[in-house]
Amino acid sequence: MNGIELLEKTATLGLGLQMESGEMPKGHNGPYRQTETSVRNTSHWCVIFAKAYKITRKEEYKIGLINAADFLSSKEARPNNFSFWHIDYKGADTCNGVIGNAWTIEALCEASEALKDDKYYGIAEEVFFQHKFHKKTGTWHRLEIDGTIGRIDQTFNHQLWFAACASFLLKSNSANKSEILNRINHFIDQLPKNLALFDNGLIYHPIIRKLDRRSILSDILSLSIEISESVLMKNLKKSMRIGKFSSMYWKSVGYHSFNTYAFALLKSNLENHKLWETELIKKLVSYLLTDDYKKSLQIENYFGFPYNPPGFEVPVSLEYLTTIDSDKLLRVCQIWINEQLKYSYNYESGMMDKNNEDINTLTARLYELFRLSENVLSNLSL
Repeated sequence: MNGIELLEKTATLGLGLQMESGEMPKGHNGPYRQTETSVRNTSHWCVIFAKAYKITRKEEYKIGLINAADFLSSKEARPNNFSFWHIDYKGADTCNGVIGNAWTIEALCEASEALKDDKYYGIAEEVFFQHKFHKKTGTWHRLEIDGTIGRIDQTFNHQLWFAACASFLLKSNSANKSEILNRINHFIDQLPKNLALFDNGLIYHPIIRKLDRRSILSDILSLSIEISESVLMKNLKKSMRIGKFSSMYWKSVGYHSFNTYAFALLKSNLENHKLWETELIKKLVSYLLTDDYKKSLQIENYFGFPYNPPGFEVPVSLEYLTTIDSDKLLRVCQIWINEQLKYSYNYESGMMDKNNEDINTLTARLYELFRLSENVLSNLSL
C-alpha cells in the first residue's frame, strides 16, 4: 500500500465514522485527560477529506468535507460567535489555549481552498482577528467561547501553531492579508526572545520569557538549559533528580517534531522568508536526524509515539525544511512512517488503535502524514 492508497482508505473510514451533523468522534486532551468536544477531531478529519478530494476528485470525499466544514462553522462548534469550543472540562479553558482555534482555522482554510469557496476563509479570518495580539512579545492571548480575552498562552508550540495555521489565510482573497502577514512576521521577529534551544537543537517546551505576572518560570530557568541530550542519556538516574527540569526535558523531546512540523506548515505559506536560512532552523531540524533524538523517543515517553506521532511529523518536517535529495528523503520517510504505523496502526480496522489511550484523536492525526507531497505519498511502501 502506498501513501495515496492509505489516504483513500482513511478518508473512506472517516465517511463511515462521520455523524449526520458532520462531526467526527471526539477524544480527550492527551495526558491531561480533559474531555474534548468533537471540534478538534472534526478539524483534523476535515483536512483529510480535503486532501482526498483534491487528489481523487471523488464526490463522496467532497460531501464529507462540506459536512465537516459546515459543522465547524455551526453554532454548536462556535456557540457565541467567538472562539471555537474545544474543551468541555470543568476548570479548563474552553478554547484549549490558542492551539485549539489554530487547528480549526487550518481546517476551514483547507476546506475553502479545496472547494474554491471563500466562506470558510471568512469564518477563519474572523476568529483569527478576535484573538488579541500582544505586539510587544509577538504572541496571542487565549479567547474563550464567551468572548472573554484570557492570558497570553505561554506554551511555545501553541503560539507557533497559531501563526502557522493563520498563514493559510494568506491563500485567500481577503483585503486583510497584509495585516495577517504583519502579525505573523512579528511573531517570527520575536522568536529569538521567545524560543530557546538546548545545545543539541531540542526546542524548550515553554516560551522562555515571562509574558505576564502569572508565568513564573524562575524555578525552571534557574537551572541551565545548556544540557545536552547525550549527557542526560548517560546519566538518566542522576538527571531525574532535577525534578521539574527533567520532566520538562522529556516533554520537550516528545513535542520536538510537533514544533518542526508547524515550522514546515509556516514555510509552505511563507517560502521566501529569511527565517528558513537561519542557523536556528538548521539546528532544530538537524536534531531530528540524530540517533540521540530517536533513542529518546524510544524510551517510555508518553509525548512521543503514543501521543504526538513523530513518525508522521518528522517526514513532513524534512520534506519542507531541508534539501535532502528525493531518494534519501523517501528512505527516511519510510523508516519513520512504518515505525509509527507498526506502533499504532491496525491495518484491519484502519484505526490508530494500538498502544495509545485516545484512539479517536490519534486516528484523526493521520492527517499530519497526508501533508507530504503527492509525489512522496505515491512512492511510499507501507
